[in-house]
Amino acid sequence: MQLIRGQPDWRLTDRQHHEAFSGETAILDELPLVGRMHLLDALPNALVPHAHPGIYEAHFVVGGSLGFRAREQDFEVNEGMVFLTKPGEVHSGIDTTLQPAEWFWIHIHFPENQALQGLTVRETREMEEAYSRTSLCLFPGSDHLKDAFNRLLDEHRSPGEHSQLIARATLHELMVSLIRDHDRVNARSTAASLSAEVRQALAWLDQNIGQPLSIPDLAAASGLSQSHFRQRFHKETGFTPSDYLTRRRILRAKQLLQGKRLSITEIAFRLGFQSSPYFAAVFKKLTGMTPSEYREHIHANPDAR
Repeated sequence: MQLIRGQPDWRLTDRQHHEAFSGETAILDELPLVGRMHLLDALPNALVPHAHPGIYEAHFVVGGSLGFRAREQDFEVNEGMVFLTKPGEVHSGIDTTLQPAEWFWIHIHFPENQALQGLTVRETREMEEAYSRTSLCLFPGSDHLKDAFNRLLDEHRSPGEHSQLIARATLHELMVSLIRDHDRVNARSTAASLSAEVRQALAWLDQNIGQPLSIPDLAAASGLSQSHFRQRFHKETGFTPSDYLTRRRILRAKQLLQGKRLSITEIAFRLGFQSSPYFAAVFKKLTGMTPSEYREHIHANPDAR
């Protein structure tokens, strides 16, 4: 792979893929950072509480799920969702961990008392006011947004004549897409965007979290045919039923590990894992820690609960 203008190779390891353009490799002053990340395993302590003064930051998940904490809430950012923070807004990963996922992310900077290049002062202020009015951290992103991210990264990978013009036009398009996607939700919660059929299936999963996965039972609970159910479930949640159940089991395991009454083996079998070692392997893949390490971490850091 040919490296561009000193940009480090985006393949960090076989399990971690990272590509980011910032500093000397950034094309535009108003775009301090744009990048893409793909993690196959969780990274513990990779996203501690922090903020970005003067920067709007957006993460757009295109595979898997990221957990963020902001505004004293936990947010599960599933495939197809955007997580947006405002300048100075403190945020972190849930348990300070980056979960296995694939996502784009971007930093947007509005200059003080001047226009963004390519826009008038009035257009710049209108855009900045639209961003400052955003009320939702979490909302669905459109295919148009994904396309804009891909085109913006393509321009950074191979900068050439007129790259600044193309990148700037694409950035403006992406910024408008973000606002439109946010406003389209219009304060509807993520749960409200799920159909009644999928909500019924999720309720069945939660009630039978320790039982073997049964697609026929799930489909019956939703009132859909099995083939239609699989398609609907993935479209609305971003996961297969199996992946979703695994994540719910790990979330429940984290809750149980906060107590000391149950052993790790008891938790594993209560939640439907075939063995304690298998449970530990899945837990570490999704959290970056073994169950015993997580239990020690939680009891040593009560504020992390």
